[in-house]
Amino acid sequence: MRMKENTAYWTSLILAWCIHNFEEMFTMHGWLVSHYTQLPFASFFSLEQLLGSFPYALSIATSLLIGIGILAVIQRWDSRFLAVAAGMFILNSLYHIFVSIAWQGYSPGVITAGLFGLPLSGYILGKLLRKKRLRGFTLLHVFGYGASALGVSLVLIWLLSLILAPGS
Repeated sequence: MRMKENTAYWTSLILAWCIHNFEEMFTMHGWLVSHYTQLPFASFFSLEQLLGSFPYALSIATSLLIGIGILAVIQRWDSRFLAVAAGMFILNSLYHIFVSIAWQGYSPGVITAGLFGLPLSGYILGKLLRKKRLRGFTLLHVFGYGASALGVSLVLIWLLSLILAPGS
């Protein structure tokens, strides 16, 4: 039963994250054009670099998410990996919601973060905790590892996308 349940959790988490990435893909271009001069990192990247590299970054991230989900199911990864993945999605979702509040308006990804990211990840994490499937992991572990993995992956994906993007 545990394997079927983990497969369902991984599948739903990856599907939700892919839907979230599609929302970002379709809305980021206009948002970046409108908000570029107000971005804290605008002095590091030109608008053209950001617009050119974002589709690559999102494609890389989505491919990695799908690959990790498939590996986790096939190789029967421990539930703690699933908890970290859920923790990453919770942190990412909270970031989108915070940005929308700070900018007092829509930010790409906030709709799916609120509709899918927080509820689904919270549900999965809650189930894993209630069923005591995290063997020594606490919420500090989940969110600490989740934040670390999210930070490292975002930096690496962004750097790779800048290298791959035309005209960079």
